[in-house]
Amino acid sequence: MTKFSLPLIALMLVSCSKEAAKEKPERAPQQVTTTTTQTADIALNLSAQGHVSPLDQVEVRPQKSGLIRKVHFKEGDQLSAGQLLFSLDAREDEANVRQAIAKLAQSQAQLAAAERDYTRSKELAAQSFISKTALDNAQSKLETLQATLAAERAAVDAAKVNLSYSQIRAPLSGRAGLVEVHTGSYVQPSIATPLVTISQLDPITVAFSLPERNLGTLQSAPRPILVSASLADGNKLQGKLSFIDNAVNASSGTIALKAEFANPKKQLWPGAFIPVQIAAGTLKNAVILPTQAVQTGPAQRFVFVIQADQTVKSIPVELLQVENEQAVVSGIGSNIKVVKEGGQNLREGSKVREAQKHNASSAQTAASATK
Repeated sequence: MTKFSLPLIALMLVSCSKEAAKEKPERAPQQVTTTTTQTADIALNLSAQGHVSPLDQVEVRPQKSGLIRKVHFKEGDQLSAGQLLFSLDAREDEANVRQAIAKLAQSQAQLAAAERDYTRSKELAAQSFISKTALDNAQSKLETLQATLAAERAAVDAAKVNLSYSQIRAPLSGRAGLVEVHTGSYVQPSIATPLVTISQLDPITVAFSLPERNLGTLQSAPRPILVSASLADGNKLQGKLSFIDNAVNASSGTIALKAEFANPKKQLWPGAFIPVQIAAGTLKNAVILPTQAVQTGPAQRFVFVIQADQTVKSIPVELLQVENEQAVVSGIGSNIKVVKEGGQNLREGSKVREAQKHNASSAQTAASATK
């Protein structure tokens, strides 16, 4: 082989590859269906996952130590505020009340005697039959017994209060939970487990959270802000937003909210999770397009906009809500042609062609011909 053979062969290979590249056919445009973005005034509904919780809940604990003598209700009962729940052994407390009342009566008798003595002492002192010192002593005894009487009255009140702790009553109306004690159980204020938990179920609350970007929308929404809860049977309960937290959660970037619902049929149960929708007013001139036009990428959602040269360009959008197969988005304007279907395999700059639209009569004719 001559020394010119290798360069000559390389030159021939390069020429062949260029010719092959020229002969390679251009990729055919992908067929897609298109739609045009529209604007309309849309009712803005925010969605969230809610957690049902009682409007009020109390853990009932004793205020004194003692034995349970009787339980006056059953687990799951609907209780009224002030209803008697538990009776403790009150014999010692009853004796203490009787003792305090007896001491009060004794002090009252002593005070009455001291008042009579003081009256006589004043009369005698006026006639100089007793000294000024004797009158002062009578007055001092009277004032001492008056103070003693006040203390005995307070002792009676304290004994009655302590006796009242022997009857444990419902602090609010609600449904009773599990009863953790029975007749004969010894209870004390420091017990870890409550005697029973009472939960108010009507009305009831649903707690949920929304991204902080929705806070401005909620603040400007007309009052009251209506909230609907979707039940398992497909029905919905209507309630009202009752609470917006005073700070955004820094770790999650969300704001905590609560809605209150009338719950006479006990359709909402504490601890359950339930979808909620918040009617946050009307979104003016909202951009809408079919849901299938919105693509989901690894970082964000986007749509393919068809350019004048029939290539596509991806435009990032934010999905605000979906209603009746229509997506409400931001980040794109109105009257812009976008890919509706067939965009799954497209890339930035891909060429497309619109699918031919057949009218309904042609479709019906073709269907008749096949019969």
